[in-house]
Amino acid sequence: MRSGVARHAMIILTAVVATLLLAACGGSKLRPDASVRVPADAPPAPSTWPIYPRYPASACWVRQTGFGMIRAAPSMPLRAPLRRRPAAAVAASVLARLGDRRYVHRVVLAPVPIHARRHARGYFAGVEPPPDALWGYVSVRGHSMVASWEGQLVAGAVRDRLCANGGPPLVAWSVGHSNGGFSDNVDAFEQRFPNPSAATYRRRVKLVARKYGFRIVSLRLLRPLQTAPLLVVQTDRSRRRFVADIPSILSALNPRNREATTFEGFYFEARDGKGAFLRTESVNRGTTEGGQWSADRNDYPFPHL
Repeated sequence: MRSGVARHAMIILTAVVATLLLAACGGSKLRPDASVRVPADAPPAPSTWPIYPRYPASACWVRQTGFGMIRAAPSMPLRAPLRRRPAAAVAASVLARLGDRRYVHRVVLAPVPIHARRHARGYFAGVEPPPDALWGYVSVRGHSMVASWEGQLVAGAVRDRLCANGGPPLVAWSVGHSNGGFSDNVDAFEQRFPNPSAATYRRRVKLVARKYGFRIVSLRLLRPLQTAPLLVVQTDRSRRRFVADIPSILSALNPRNREATTFEGFYFEARDGKGAFLRTESVNRGTTEGGQWSADRNDYPFPHL
């Protein structure tokens, strides 16, 4: 009798342990919880920002595009460095603080190519940049969206740091073999984004995960200059329903008020049991751009061509 009771108790204990392990490993299915409330803390409206400061054209050169300035955050006056550093050292310091060396492994700064100067109208809106102007080559591993995204983050940060350094300006850059950008007057220098603390933001992500039914696979808070979250999640929900919620999810993860965003960059990847099915990215320093990829070419969260 005792052995039977012992066996029964052992079976119950084993079942309980197995259930706990299954939950710990993500085996329990999550469902959206509409009762969860995510605090609303969008950045202030651009109309409340201070007047955009002027910088020395020699170190902070931009091509004049004819478009109005697009700012994602207030821009702060630059403080002259105590000692001007070599441009290569400035670029190396940005890369050193990024927080992810899997993709971007080198930044090379070189004079503007001759062919670009010969075609200044096409490259630089008809105004040739200063003689000492630099072109950046951001070397990335692979051709993935996340690699290109991190490369653009680094390029934008180097542009701002060289402006603050007071030496040769970064007027254009190439990222890998297919992307790049120009220093335009539409993108303000030295933007200061209203980043929450790391602890506060991790709590927010957990709330958003509960609200929309996903697990956090990984969350990296990169630091090109300020914070740029790289978030990978997994869900049990149907792909189509989850994709339909992506605009709301991203609005909660990177709150914005018109042009004003919380972060200088944001990367989001969603997975399920079959693998990744959605990726989005955005950059708001040095250049303003965004992209999306979906495993289903007929199912994107945002309008696309």
